[in-house]
Parts: sequence; C-alpha cells; structure tokens
Amino acid sequence: MSTLEQRYSTKEFILVGHSRRFEKQYFKSLYGPILKSVAVFDLDGTLSDDRHRQCLMPKRIKQNPSEYAEGAWDIYDRASADDPVNPRILDELESWRAAGRLIVILTGRRHSNWLSKQTLGWLNDKGVSYDAVVMRASNNVASNSNYKVDWVVKNHWLDVAHIYDDNPEVIEKLGRMGIYGTLIE
Repeated sequence: MSTLEQRYSTKEFILVGHSRRFEKQYFKSLYGPILKSVAVFDLDGTLSDDRHRQCLMPKRIKQNPSEYAEGAWDIYDRASADDPVNPRILDELESWRAAGRLIVILTGRRHSNWLSKQTLGWLNDKGVSYDAVVMRASNNVASNSNYKVDWVVKNHWLDVAHIYDDNPEVIEKLGRMGIYGTLIE
C-alpha cells in the first residue's frame, strides 16, 4: 500500500489504486481548497455488464442490500472477472477524461486483497483509465447509497461534476445534494 493509499484510506473507504494526477490533487487539497472537477463511475452494473452473474447475488441481500453477511458476495464478486465492459459508459468516461476531469471508480465492492487485485486487473485488461479506485472497507455495512453519499461528503475537496450508477437511490440522494447523475439501466 502506497503512502497516499495509507493516508487516504479510512475505516469506511479503501483507496486501492490511483494516478499521479489524483495524488497531486490530494496533497494540494491539504493546503487549501483547491478543487478539481471529478466524474464518478460505479463499477458493477455500470462500467461492467454484470447481468451474467445477477443470479449469484445472495437472495437475502437482493431484498435488503444493507444487510451484510460475511463472504455473501464472494461468489458474485469472483465471477466479475468475466464481465464485459459497457462500451457506452466507457465512451462517457473517456469523454470526461478528454475534458480534463479526474476519473474516480467508486465501487460498493468490499475490499479484500484478492478482490482489489482482480478489480484493478479487470480495469487494466479492459483499458479503463482512472485516477482513483475506491472500494468500501470490509467492515462497512452501510447501504450502497449511504456509502457513496458518505464518500462524496468526506471528499468535499473534490468537485463531483457527475456520477454514473445503476442504483436509483444513489442518483436520487446525490441529486438532492446538487450532483448530476446518470442512472444506468
């Protein structure tokens, strides 16, 4: 884990990968309110097409996503290595990058060594460029929408310009905060 990843990571969020652009912006923010416009992308069901593994999602968790069962997501997460990339969303990501925005992948996946390696490997294999990849801490049991809202609030030094997510609750809650979003269906 790099120095930035150690400093940035909290009990709620784990930074598993980042670019020099993100690192530079983070350290600048420590000395003043320097904001950089950011586009945030969810991973499962947004950047990646997870339809082939929806059946692997634990049924109890499908009904109440805020419930957490140790290891309940492992089978679903392991199958993510076979996900195709969503080309429409990848094009959107590249448009934001071309406009000079930082790209943050904010995933609800719970951090573990094997899953962070698999996630970074998938992003690299699919040619997805990013400035930061943030995973939820393994003990973070907040709902997906609350987890993402908390991340936005705690990273106020970033100017979140837009978020892409397949969870309508995420889009709705961040919309109430004045952040534009696109619901991926």
